[in-house]
Amino acid sequence: MQQKQVIQWKPTRAEIKDKAGKTSYVGKFRTKVQEGTPGAVRQFGSNAAGRSWDYWAQDVDSVAGQCRWIDVRSSDFGPMIVLFIESQKALHQITVPYDVNNIHTIMNHFLGLGKELEVAYLNISYWVRKKLDAQKNPKLDKDGNVLWARDLSFRDVPVKWDFEAWKAFAEKNELQWFQETRAGKKVWNFEAELNFWLAQVVRVQRFLLTTEKCLPFCWNSVTASAADGTELTLTADEIATVAAIYEGVKPLYHFGFGRNEVSADDAILTPPAGYDPNNAQHAANPFDTSGGVPFPTTNLTDYETAAQPDDEMPF
Repeated sequence: MQQKQVIQWKPTRAEIKDKAGKTSYVGKFRTKVQEGTPGAVRQFGSNAAGRSWDYWAQDVDSVAGQCRWIDVRSSDFGPMIVLFIESQKALHQITVPYDVNNIHTIMNHFLGLGKELEVAYLNISYWVRKKLDAQKNPKLDKDGNVLWARDLSFRDVPVKWDFEAWKAFAEKNELQWFQETRAGKKVWNFEAELNFWLAQVVRVQRFLLTTEKCLPFCWNSVTASAADGTELTLTADEIATVAAIYEGVKPLYHFGFGRNEVSADDAILTPPAGYDPNNAQHAANPFDTSGGVPFPTTNLTDYETAAQPDDEMPF
């Protein structure tokens, strides 16, 4: 049986240079690859926090395919949104931070598609741009570094609510952000909106479970590992269905290193020597959350992509 490869992508702000050597930045999706992969670029460096990195990677402009699953997972790096987008050649896993802006963007488009989500061919890209103030000057952090706005883009996909419609809906349903002081610092409280969108994730999961090609890869899932009796998780019966579907589809896919030329579909993956998807140390148990980070039921973090404390209300 030939397994379909799962390629893992994360959005990144990539540096590019023109013929004159001038540097600019664009949004890309990046996957780690083995050294020697055609077109691979070595990524290395360190930051002020003392974190360093050194690996080879491939960047692509977009990831395209049909949605097979969406999840919110706990991880060592905080909660993450995970999308599984399947094309003819591969299953693409896109992972982005679980923040209020990312979940708003994704779910607003998914709800805009409605039941067409099952068959819609999604083309997803990542945009980065400098944050500007009212005078169109770049916003800076306390150390003088430019602040960047980051957005996922769904080409030709409608939204459920445009700017004004969402503003009215949020006000009617008490989903507005508000500022409060925590530990002497002003932060945005967006818990109501965050929980609203998480409930929509559950609704979409419930819909996808009724579709023929659902792929519920959901280890460490916030919504599909254990029922809590609220709208923020699937029911126990639905979680049992998730488990049954997962057991049926997991032999058909494998996670490994990635290689690609131009687009995400050009990636050709080769698992490392000795890789065994049936080995518990190689393939995570999707329903074992013992090693995960507890999910924050109250999340008031001033995320990098959220509005800055001195911004106006983010609507």
